[in-house]
Amino acid sequence: MTSAANIMIIAAVVGVLAVFTILRPQLSVLIFLVVVPSPSMPEWLGFDPRLYWAFCLAGCAVYRALVQGDLGLPTAVVRAWFWFVAFTGMVLWLNRNGLSSEDLEGASSFFRYFLAGSLAFVVLRQFLTTPEEIQRAVRAFGYSVILVSVDGIWEALSGYALAGEGRIVGLFGNPNYLAAFLALSVTLLLNVRREFRNSGRALFTVGIVMASICCILTLSRAGITALVIGASLSWLVRPGSVIRPRRLLLAILPAVITVLLLTTSELMSVRYRVTFSDEPESTGVAAANQSVEDMSRFEAALYALELLQEHPILGAGIGTFAARNYQATGHYVATHNTYLEILTGVGLVGALLIARLAWKLWLALNAAQRRAFAPTIGVGLVIGLTTDLLQSLECFALVALAYAFAKVMLRTERIAQETQQFLLPTIALGNAGE
Repeated sequence: MTSAANIMIIAAVVGVLAVFTILRPQLSVLIFLVVVPSPSMPEWLGFDPRLYWAFCLAGCAVYRALVQGDLGLPTAVVRAWFWFVAFTGMVLWLNRNGLSSEDLEGASSFFRYFLAGSLAFVVLRQFLTTPEEIQRAVRAFGYSVILVSVDGIWEALSGYALAGEGRIVGLFGNPNYLAAFLALSVTLLLNVRREFRNSGRALFTVGIVMASICCILTLSRAGITALVIGASLSWLVRPGSVIRPRRLLLAILPAVITVLLLTTSELMSVRYRVTFSDEPESTGVAAANQSVEDMSRFEAALYALELLQEHPILGAGIGTFAARNYQATGHYVATHNTYLEILTGVGLVGALLIARLAWKLWLALNAAQRRAFAPTIGVGLVIGLTTDLLQSLECFALVALAYAFAKVMLRTERIAQETQQFLLPTIALGNAGE
């Protein structure tokens, strides 16, 4: 239980953050973008100031929107978000029975993180309204990516020299989670780099290179694959390009080759040596340990499908899967999959509601904006297969920044030719040249 002293400390920190955000909202946004990629912060401080900070920013953004009469997002998007949030909260309340107080608090925390993260779209659309403000924000995020990468690379240099020290986790506490964030970051920076010159391009180039190196050093199969997919998508939909079958094949091929190399080459043996040691018997233990980990995720996925069959319409409550998995199988293992988390948490109805929300956000973009936003959201969809992103403040902030960047920087680019070329039912066929 939180002591009175801790409550006073938390209240004081939140008060300072609230006052600072009210007085200097845009500066608060910039610093938040630098600080947010540090999900291990609760372990250091005993609480997560990022969560309270996000709600302070959201409160100021909503107040500003009410005063100005404009949320910065289409009414259809706001309405879809409201219905999903209300539905998710209702389902969690209806399924509270059978959960211990600790498990219910964990699920409520999960919901709060989703709520704070999703509100980042409103925050950034309210406080980043001009190209200059967007440029400052993406620069701040670029510095943040470099800091995360430097920390991870330093950990690799100091830890990988001694076999058995384990894979790098950086500021995220988990190598796969770190790799997922870095892959998303590289994809975003690749696309915003096109709009900058001189120092801005140099900053993003450094961030792209360092984040790519750090992502590879995590030895995460999913993360490295997502990194390659992000680069391929950025190349595929770059401005002025035509999505032809040959170009599409060339974009898919690197990801396929990467998957084959990561699953059949020496990567797994390197992971084993890093996690345990170079001794043959330890390598065997590492292989067995990896098999157990993979099997536990597979069993969790099977139970997720079973839970979905039991609660197909409304779900069993967001953030409750690990607790219900423990009750049923004795294994406290999460889904590690955003899609299974949605389906088991809010059922088919909730899945349709969040899909509708995402579709409304997509429809609010013009053709040029979709080109800029597509690689980031594409990588996010891929990462969702192996990572639960619903409670990730940093990934929500990243995607919201990519969305705000596309809306502001490309708001006047409505190119008829691109409208015919990009994501329409017909794709150019034949032997036409690139």
